[in-house]
Amino acid sequence: MIVFYAGDNDAASAKPPEQIFEDYKQLLSKIRSDYPNTPFVYLPIKPASSRWQYWDNMSKTNQLIRSYNQKSGNLYYVDTASALLTEEGRPNDQLFLKDRLHLNKKGYEIWNDILRPRLNSIYEKLKGNEGKSGSCEQRACGDSKAG
Repeated sequence: MIVFYAGDNDAASAKPPEQIFEDYKQLLSKIRSDYPNTPFVYLPIKPASSRWQYWDNMSKTNQLIRSYNQKSGNLYYVDTASALLTEEGRPNDQLFLKDRLHLNKKGYEIWNDILRPRLNSIYEKLKGNEGKSGSCEQRACGDSKAG
């Protein structure tokens, strides 16, 4: 299983969402050529106050990847970004270091609380498929359009 977080620096360097998405698909193609049945979990670009001016493009990138992963077997999108926002829809600075970019301990605890059950679900499904095709269908592994 691969758990992957990327795109934050690309978006902050003004790379368009469509290009970040194409880069993502190229990376997946390379990984799939060697490991075709390995589950791939994408963690979306996180909202951070220090990069809030890029959030529209970051969010668009996340949506492109989310849509793609929902249509592709063995790809997952685990929404760790939404939990980092306040009720007003802004980054919760209490979850970040003083740089307002990197998560602090509390921020990582929230990520882990979201990620752990999803990874466990994927892992359990894989254990159940040992000796079979090696694939893990999204819905069977706990993926959903909401998550």
